Amino acid sequence: MVVTEANAMGTPAIGYNVHGIKDSIMDGETGVLVKDHQEMAASILALWEAPDKYNAMCARSLAWARNFSWGRTRTAFLKFISERIPD
Repeated sequence: MVVTEANAMGTPAIGYNVHGIKDSIMDGETGVLVKDHQEMAASILALWEAPDKYNAMCARSLAWARNFSWGRTRTAFLKFISERIPD
């Protein structure tokens, strides 16, 4: 959830390429997926040194986060549950 919250503030996320995180970050679009701490540090420095790329990623992060809302999540969750409860 913290990745989506960061994106909602227009902040790209850098995270490890693991379940959950890799589902939240669109690699190269709304953040960067990395395999280890060296790659994480290098990715941070690369973004700081490329303000145009960083700003574009910020805009895409904000747009991506707008796809999510508690109302939509609630509706989808209730539908998911109700389809699995026997009559």
